Amino acid sequence: MRKPGKFNHKFNIAFFVPKKDHCQACVTFENSSEEEKKKLEDKHNSHIEEKQLSREEKKTDKERSSSLYQVACFDLQATLPTPNGQVSSFYYRSKLSTYNFTVADLTQKGQGSVNCYLWHEGQGKRGAIEIGTSLLHYLKEKAAVCNNDNLEIVFYSDNCTGQQKNKFIIAAYLYAVANYKIKAINHKYLITGQRPFFNRKERQKGFKIRSHLYAISVCSYNTNLKKTGKPYNVIELSHEDFFDLKHLTEQTTVNFQKNTDGETFKMADASVIRVEKSHLDSFFYKTSFKCPDFKEVKLISGRRSRTPLSTFSGFEMKKVYSNPLPVAKKKYEDLMYLVKTNAIKKCHSYFYTSLSSE
Repeated sequence: MRKPGKFNHKFNIAFFVPKKDHCQACVTFENSSEEEKKKLEDKHNSHIEEKQLSREEKKTDKERSSSLYQVACFDLQATLPTPNGQVSSFYYRSKLSTYNFTVADLTQKGQGSVNCYLWHEGQGKRGAIEIGTSLLHYLKEKAAVCNNDNLEIVFYSDNCTGQQKNKFIIAAYLYAVANYKIKAINHKYLITGQRPFFNRKERQKGFKIRSHLYAISVCSYNTNLKKTGKPYNVIELSHEDFFDLKHLTEQTTVNFQKNTDGETFKMADASVIRVEKSHLDSFFYKTSFKCPDFKEVKLISGRRSRTPLSTFSGFEMKKVYSNPLPVAKKKYEDLMYLVKTNAIKKCHSYFYTSLSSE
């Protein structure tokens, strides 16, 4: 049998290597002049070191994973335009934005489950509320399956402050450890420029959802998305599913500015966030993967209001949306045009006509 290398060389063909996002910090350094590089050298070396340490940390956690120490990474995929197909008129019309938030278990054999939380702009937005609700759904499911008070969960994600690196997500974690059978949650942020998996997967031609999505449904989404291993678990979310995490945060916490040493805490500087069932009035953080110890932030420190704070344990969550979200008038008109001209199959027409417009 001819070796692949010789075959590729002789016939001038090769396997396609998916592109990946470039780190802005590294590109900035590469594009700088020699004089500028000297000024940026220390900062750049520190950035490279942190990047390497985060990768090693992720590898170590993956090797350590077990039934009581579960590791997962998550990411929000690039917006999926709906409908999306080969019809030429689709290109010239505004389309509905569909969101896919995916949480993938990291296991030694690579056979962990993958949960895809799916919703569209008529049901929710794409911020901390929606991401936090999806994570609570995932955590509740894991706690129920494990059914052990010693369960510890580790998350890896990118550094997006608007979606998963903010006080609302920390409050959601504290709610989870207070109400589910979870001992602790660690959230480790990959260095800016690193993404868990979508920078590669989104460009694979085998990810057929991008070319054949006509309506938001498990049937239309869960077709041939994974060739081997466990199929994806697709969970459709509606406006009724999303929790008001801002209300949760306001009613249970006050301080996110100072740690117990009196130092200023900046969320953007955090590399690791940790919450524990034994410390529901605090969260812990590290600003570098090199740091051996955590620093603590007391959530009730420096409180000014005299109104009693609620506790995370047994807190009654509120729904953030009482009704479906309206779609922009121009977008709604374009979608109705596609329905009336039968560019969208009639079996999917009700999905679009049921949308509300501004």
